[in-house]
Amino acid sequence: MTPLVKSEAIPRELFSQDIGTLAASALRDEAWAGPKPGLVDRFDSGAHTDMDLETFYRSAEVLEGYFQGMYERGFESRLESLAPKAAFGAARKIGLQAESAMFEATGGVNTHKGAIFSLGLVATAAGYRNAQRLSPSWRSRNAPEPREILHCAAEMVRGIVSRELAVPLTEKKQRPLTAGEKLYYHYGVSGIRGEAEAGFPAVLTVSLPLLQSLRQYGIIDLDSIAQHLLLHLILVVEDSTVLSRGGYPALRHLRIWAAEALRRGGVLSREGRRFIEAMNRDCNDRGISCGGSADLLALSLFLDRLLAAI
Repeated sequence: MTPLVKSEAIPRELFSQDIGTLAASALRDEAWAGPKPGLVDRFDSGAHTDMDLETFYRSAEVLEGYFQGMYERGFESRLESLAPKAAFGAARKIGLQAESAMFEATGGVNTHKGAIFSLGLVATAAGYRNAQRLSPSWRSRNAPEPREILHCAAEMVRGIVSRELAVPLTEKKQRPLTAGEKLYYHYGVSGIRGEAEAGFPAVLTVSLPLLQSLRQYGIIDLDSIAQHLLLHLILVVEDSTVLSRGGYPALRHLRIWAAEALRRGGVLSREGRRFIEAMNRDCNDRGISCGGSADLLALSLFLDRLLAAI
Protein backbone atom coordinates (compact mmCIF):
# COMPACT_ATOMS: atom_id res chain seq x y z
CA MET A 1 0.00 0.00 0.00
CA THR A 2 1.10 3.56 -0.66
CA PRO A 3 1.70 5.57 2.52
CA LEU A 4 -0.15 8.87 2.94
CA VAL A 5 3.13 10.77 3.26
CA LYS A 6 6.81 9.95 3.40
CA SER A 7 8.07 9.31 6.92
CA GLU A 8 10.65 12.10 6.73
CA ALA A 9 7.84 14.59 6.09
CA ILE A 10 5.99 13.78 9.33
CA PRO A 11 5.98 16.72 11.77
CA ARG A 12 7.64 15.50 14.96
CA GLU A 13 4.92 17.06 17.14
CA LEU A 14 2.33 14.83 15.46
CA PHE A 15 4.28 11.60 15.55
CA SER A 16 5.62 11.61 19.10
CA GLN A 17 3.89 13.33 21.99
CA ASP A 18 5.41 11.42 24.90
CA ILE A 19 2.11 9.55 25.12
CA GLY A 20 3.77 6.82 27.14
CA THR A 21 4.69 9.32 29.84
CA LEU A 22 1.09 10.54 30.00
CA ALA A 23 -0.25 6.99 30.27
CA ALA A 24 2.20 5.98 33.00
CA SER A 25 1.50 9.14 34.99
CA ALA A 26 -2.26 8.45 34.77
CA LEU A 27 -1.67 4.96 36.20
CA ARG A 28 0.47 6.33 39.02
CA ASP A 29 -2.02 9.09 39.84
CA GLU A 30 -4.94 6.65 39.90
CA ALA A 31 -3.01 4.41 42.30
CA TRP A 32 -1.90 7.30 44.55
CA ALA A 33 -5.30 8.98 44.94
CA GLY A 34 -7.44 7.96 47.87
CA PRO A 35 -9.00 6.74 49.89
CA LYS A 36 -10.67 4.63 47.21
CA PRO A 37 -13.08 1.83 48.22
CA GLY A 38 -11.32 -1.52 48.25
CA LEU A 39 -8.51 -0.29 46.00
CA VAL A 40 -4.79 0.18 46.43
CA ASP A 41 -3.87 3.78 47.21
CA ARG A 42 -1.30 5.64 49.29
CA PHE A 43 -3.25 4.94 52.48
CA ASP A 44 -3.65 1.16 52.28
CA SER A 45 -3.82 -1.84 49.94
CA GLY A 46 -7.62 -2.00 50.08
CA ALA A 47 -9.05 -5.47 49.63
CA HIS A 48 -5.79 -6.74 48.11
CA THR A 49 -3.16 -8.77 49.92
CA ASP A 50 -0.70 -9.31 47.06
CA MET A 51 -0.01 -5.72 45.98
CA ASP A 52 0.58 -2.22 47.29
CA LEU A 53 1.34 1.25 45.95
CA GLU A 54 4.96 0.38 45.21
CA THR A 55 3.82 -2.60 43.13
CA PHE A 56 1.67 -0.29 41.02
CA TYR A 57 4.47 2.21 40.62
CA ARG A 58 6.92 -0.45 39.41
CA SER A 59 4.34 -1.66 36.93
CA ALA A 60 3.58 1.83 35.59
CA GLU A 61 7.26 2.55 35.12
CA VAL A 62 7.95 -0.48 32.94
CA LEU A 63 4.78 0.06 30.88
CA GLU A 64 5.60 3.61 29.78
CA GLY A 65 7.59 2.65 26.69
CA TYR A 66 4.99 0.12 25.57
CA PHE A 67 2.20 2.71 25.61
CA GLN A 68 4.40 4.99 23.54
CA GLY A 69 5.01 2.12 21.14
CA MET A 70 1.27 1.48 20.75
CA TYR A 71 0.60 5.14 19.98
CA GLU A 72 3.34 5.16 17.35
CA ARG A 73 2.12 1.83 15.93
CA GLY A 74 -1.33 3.37 15.48
CA PHE A 75 0.18 6.44 13.82
CA GLU A 76 2.32 4.36 11.45
CA SER A 77 -0.57 2.03 10.64
CA ARG A 78 -2.68 4.91 9.34
CA LEU A 79 0.22 6.20 7.27
CA GLU A 80 0.50 2.69 5.81
CA SER A 81 -3.25 2.77 5.03
CA LEU A 82 -4.01 -0.16 7.29
CA ALA A 83 -7.60 -0.64 8.44
CA PRO A 84 -8.37 0.09 12.12
CA LYS A 85 -8.63 -3.63 13.01
CA ALA A 86 -5.27 -4.34 11.43
CA ALA A 87 -3.74 -1.43 13.31
CA PHE A 88 -5.02 -2.82 16.61
CA GLY A 89 -3.75 -6.28 15.70
CA ALA A 90 -0.27 -4.87 15.27
CA ALA A 91 -0.46 -2.82 18.47
CA ARG A 92 -1.83 -5.75 20.47
CA LYS A 93 1.45 -7.59 19.96
CA ILE A 94 3.09 -4.73 21.83
CA GLY A 95 0.40 -5.02 24.49
CA LEU A 96 1.23 -8.69 25.05
CA GLN A 97 4.86 -7.74 25.50
CA ALA A 98 3.72 -5.11 27.99
CA GLU A 99 1.84 -7.76 30.00
CA SER A 100 4.97 -9.90 30.22
CA ALA A 101 7.01 -6.90 31.38
CA MET A 102 4.35 -6.09 33.99
CA PHE A 103 4.37 -9.60 35.45
CA GLU A 104 8.16 -9.62 35.54
CA ALA A 105 8.27 -6.26 37.34
CA THR A 106 5.61 -7.24 39.89
CA GLY A 107 6.66 -10.80 40.58
CA GLY A 108 3.64 -12.25 38.82
CA VAL A 109 1.01 -9.85 40.23
CA ASN A 110 -1.67 -8.55 37.84
CA THR A 111 -1.69 -4.82 38.52
CA HIS A 112 -2.57 -3.39 35.09
CA LYS A 113 -3.70 -6.06 32.65
CA GLY A 114 -7.04 -4.33 32.06
CA ALA A 115 -5.38 -0.93 31.87
CA ILE A 116 -2.84 -2.18 29.32
CA PHE A 117 -5.76 -3.16 27.10
CA SER A 118 -7.82 0.00 27.54
CA LEU A 119 -5.09 2.65 27.66
CA GLY A 120 -3.12 0.85 24.97
CA LEU A 121 -6.16 0.70 22.70
CA VAL A 122 -6.91 4.38 23.17
CA ALA A 123 -3.24 5.29 22.63
CA THR A 124 -3.31 3.31 19.38
CA ALA A 125 -6.54 5.00 18.30
CA ALA A 126 -5.15 8.43 19.16
CA GLY A 127 -2.08 7.79 17.01
CA TYR A 128 -4.25 6.50 14.17
CA ARG A 129 -6.57 9.52 14.23
CA ASN A 130 -3.71 11.95 14.68
CA ALA A 131 -2.06 10.61 11.54
CA GLN A 132 -5.24 11.26 9.56
CA ARG A 133 -4.53 14.97 9.91
CA LEU A 134 -1.72 14.47 7.37
CA SER A 135 -4.09 13.27 4.66
CA PRO A 136 -4.91 15.93 2.03
CA SER A 137 -8.49 14.63 1.87
CA TRP A 138 -9.09 14.64 5.64
CA ARG A 139 -11.86 17.05 6.62
CA SER A 140 -10.08 18.76 9.51
CA ARG A 141 -6.49 19.46 10.54
CA ASN A 142 -7.63 20.09 14.10
CA ALA A 143 -6.68 17.67 16.87
CA PRO A 144 -9.15 14.76 17.21
CA GLU A 145 -11.98 15.09 19.72
CA PRO A 146 -12.65 12.51 22.48
CA ARG A 147 -15.62 11.06 20.61
CA GLU A 148 -13.51 10.60 17.47
CA ILE A 149 -10.72 8.78 19.31
CA LEU A 150 -13.11 6.51 21.21
CA HIS A 151 -15.11 5.78 18.06
CA CYS A 152 -11.87 4.80 16.34
CA ALA A 153 -11.02 2.56 19.31
CA ALA A 154 -14.42 0.88 18.94
CA GLU A 155 -13.79 0.28 15.25
CA MET A 156 -10.45 -1.32 16.06
CA VAL A 157 -12.04 -3.96 18.31
CA ARG A 158 -15.34 -4.46 16.49
CA GLY A 159 -16.58 -8.00 17.18
CA ILE A 160 -14.10 -8.71 19.98
CA VAL A 161 -16.79 -9.84 22.44
CA SER A 162 -18.17 -12.52 20.14
CA ARG A 163 -14.69 -13.60 19.06
CA GLU A 164 -13.07 -13.83 22.49
CA LEU A 165 -15.86 -14.35 25.02
CA ALA A 166 -18.62 -16.29 23.27
CA VAL A 167 -16.76 -19.58 23.41
CA PRO A 168 -18.48 -22.52 21.63
CA LEU A 169 -19.83 -25.25 23.89
CA THR A 170 -17.44 -27.77 22.36
CA GLU A 171 -14.48 -25.64 23.37
CA LYS A 172 -15.88 -25.09 26.87
CA LYS A 173 -15.57 -28.82 27.49
CA GLN A 174 -11.94 -28.96 26.37
CA ARG A 175 -10.36 -26.38 28.67
CA PRO A 176 -11.13 -24.27 31.75
CA LEU A 177 -12.86 -20.97 31.03
CA THR A 178 -10.92 -17.77 31.53
CA ALA A 179 -12.11 -15.27 34.13
CA GLY A 180 -13.66 -13.10 31.40
CA GLU A 181 -15.44 -16.07 29.80
CA LYS A 182 -16.88 -17.13 33.16
CA LEU A 183 -18.34 -13.68 33.78
CA TYR A 184 -19.76 -13.59 30.27
CA TYR A 185 -21.50 -16.94 30.64
CA HIS A 186 -22.64 -16.54 34.24
CA TYR A 187 -23.78 -12.91 34.08
CA GLY A 188 -23.71 -11.86 30.41
CA VAL A 189 -21.10 -9.26 31.34
CA SER A 190 -18.56 -8.45 28.63
CA GLY A 191 -16.18 -6.46 30.85
CA ILE A 192 -13.54 -4.18 29.39
CA ARG A 193 -13.94 -5.75 25.93
CA GLY A 194 -17.58 -4.74 25.86
CA GLU A 195 -16.76 -1.24 27.08
CA ALA A 196 -14.17 -0.90 24.33
CA GLU A 197 -16.43 -2.23 21.59
CA ALA A 198 -19.10 0.27 22.65
CA GLY A 199 -16.59 3.14 22.52
CA PHE A 200 -16.12 3.45 26.30
CA PRO A 201 -19.50 5.15 26.94
CA ALA A 202 -18.90 5.48 30.68
CA VAL A 203 -15.78 7.53 29.99
CA LEU A 204 -17.28 9.61 27.18
CA THR A 205 -20.63 10.41 28.79
CA VAL A 206 -19.86 10.23 32.52
CA SER A 207 -16.29 10.66 33.71
CA LEU A 208 -14.88 13.12 31.14
CA PRO A 209 -17.82 15.57 31.43
CA LEU A 210 -17.64 15.28 35.24
CA LEU A 211 -13.94 16.03 35.16
CA GLN A 212 -14.60 19.19 33.18
CA SER A 213 -17.39 20.20 35.57
CA LEU A 214 -15.15 19.74 38.60
CA ARG A 215 -12.57 22.03 37.05
CA GLN A 216 -15.24 24.66 36.43
CA TYR A 217 -16.07 24.47 40.14
CA GLY A 218 -12.42 25.04 40.91
CA ILE A 219 -11.73 21.50 42.12
CA ILE A 220 -8.31 20.45 40.89
CA ASP A 221 -6.80 18.25 43.64
CA LEU A 222 -6.28 14.66 42.54
CA ASP A 223 -7.97 12.98 45.51
CA SER A 224 -11.24 14.84 45.02
CA ILE A 225 -11.29 14.28 41.28
CA ALA A 226 -10.48 10.57 41.57
CA GLN A 227 -13.02 9.89 44.32
CA HIS A 228 -15.82 11.80 42.58
CA LEU A 229 -15.26 10.15 39.20
CA LEU A 230 -14.94 6.71 40.76
CA LEU A 231 -18.25 6.99 42.63
CA HIS A 232 -20.06 7.87 39.40
CA LEU A 233 -18.33 5.11 37.44
CA ILE A 234 -19.36 2.55 40.07
CA LEU A 235 -22.99 3.48 39.45
CA VAL A 236 -22.87 2.82 35.69
CA VAL A 237 -20.20 0.14 35.16
CA GLU A 238 -20.87 -3.58 35.57
CA ASP A 239 -17.53 -3.97 37.27
CA SER A 240 -16.01 -7.34 36.42
CA THR A 241 -13.68 -7.29 39.43
CA VAL A 242 -16.57 -6.77 41.83
CA LEU A 243 -18.60 -9.49 40.14
CA SER A 244 -15.73 -11.97 40.20
CA ARG A 245 -15.29 -11.40 43.94
CA GLY A 246 -18.89 -11.25 45.12
CA GLY A 247 -21.35 -11.43 42.24
CA TYR A 248 -24.29 -9.07 41.87
CA PRO A 249 -24.97 -8.87 45.63
CA ALA A 250 -21.55 -7.25 46.05
CA LEU A 251 -22.13 -4.91 43.09
CA ARG A 252 -25.54 -3.84 44.43
CA HIS A 253 -24.03 -3.24 47.87
CA LEU A 254 -21.25 -1.13 46.38
CA ARG A 255 -23.67 0.93 44.30
CA ILE A 256 -25.87 1.64 47.32
CA TRP A 257 -22.84 2.99 49.17
CA ALA A 258 -21.71 5.05 46.16
CA ALA A 259 -25.17 6.57 45.71
CA GLU A 260 -25.36 7.43 49.40
CA ALA A 261 -21.91 9.00 49.33
CA LEU A 262 -23.00 11.25 46.46
CA ARG A 263 -26.31 12.05 48.19
CA ARG A 264 -24.31 13.30 51.15
CA GLY A 265 -22.28 15.58 48.90
CA GLY A 266 -19.42 13.31 47.92
CA VAL A 267 -16.09 15.13 47.85
CA LEU A 268 -17.91 18.47 47.96
CA SER A 269 -18.93 18.11 51.61
CA ARG A 270 -17.30 17.07 54.87
CA GLU A 271 -20.09 14.57 55.52
CA GLY A 272 -19.63 13.06 52.07
CA ARG A 273 -15.88 12.69 52.49
CA ARG A 274 -16.36 10.97 55.84
CA PHE A 275 -18.84 8.58 54.24
CA ILE A 276 -16.31 7.75 51.49
CA GLU A 277 -13.81 6.83 54.20
CA ALA A 278 -16.42 4.56 55.80
CA MET A 279 -17.16 3.07 52.39
CA ASN A 280 -13.48 2.30 51.97
CA ARG A 281 -13.34 0.48 55.32
CA ASP A 282 -16.47 -1.51 54.47
CA CYS A 283 -15.08 -2.63 51.11
CA ASN A 284 -11.76 -3.57 52.65
CA ASP A 285 -13.51 -5.70 55.26
CA ARG A 286 -15.79 -7.38 52.71
CA GLY A 287 -13.01 -7.95 50.15
CA ILE A 288 -14.78 -5.87 47.50
CA SER A 289 -12.52 -4.21 44.93
CA CYS A 290 -13.84 -2.14 42.03
CA GLY A 291 -10.84 -2.73 39.78
CA GLY A 292 -12.84 -2.40 36.56
CA SER A 293 -14.03 1.07 37.52
CA ALA A 294 -10.50 1.97 38.58
CA ASP A 295 -9.21 1.07 35.10
CA LEU A 296 -11.78 3.41 33.56
CA LEU A 297 -10.77 6.11 36.04
CA ALA A 298 -7.15 5.76 34.88
CA LEU A 299 -8.32 5.83 31.27
CA SER A 300 -10.26 9.05 31.96
CA LEU A 301 -7.19 10.72 33.44
CA PHE A 302 -5.07 9.54 30.51
CA LEU A 303 -7.52 10.64 27.82
CA ASP A 304 -7.95 14.05 29.43
CA ARG A 305 -4.17 14.61 29.35
CA LEU A 306 -3.75 13.05 25.92
CA LEU A 307 -6.26 15.47 24.39
CA ALA A 308 -4.32 18.40 25.82
CA ALA A 309 -1.10 17.03 24.28
CA ILE A 310 -2.32 16.39 20.75
